[in-house]
Amino acid sequence: KMVVPNSAISSIIGHQGEVLKRLCSSTGCCINASVRVPGMHERLICFSGAHGSVVQAAKEVWWTIQPNPHLQEHLRFCYPGVNLRLGIWAGPEKQKAVPLIPPSHIRDYTKRELLNYLHQAAFRETLMRYCLFGNVKNVMKNNSMGTIADATIETWQLRSGEVA
Repeated sequence: KMVVPNSAISSIIGHQGEVLKRLCSSTGCCINASVRVPGMHERLICFSGAHGSVVQAAKEVWWTIQPNPHLQEHLRFCYPGVNLRLGIWAGPEKQKAVPLIPPSHIRDYTKRELLNYLHQAAFRETLMRYCLFGNVKNVMKNNSMGTIADATIETWQLRSGEVA
């Protein structure tokens, strides 16, 4: 993850997303920019992929934002009294109410059903921690049912506040 000034986002994304598409294509890394959060002057850039591609993409973004005139004022930031909820960077459309799957019902679902559920219900941080981004077929192939079940339990705990 990388925090960048709001004013630098357009140089990272480019016109109609061309810069971001080129960067993703050249590095093999998946790059996402958070939505604008009211009252915050920064945006979150999330990188996912192989270690080498994440490092390369992060370096490219770092070089891209260097000319930004607001970079210096955002090197150290602090928002006293502001407590950001997990998932706030995903935006309001991602915080919609999705019925939660209790841990006791996980065995009633297939791997694909749980993965589709997680893409709707889980916070981006959870999806990143368990490497559940990307093509559903590949994610299913590369992750065990145990990993997907663990992500489902974590989603239950984070979203409902209950311990399984």
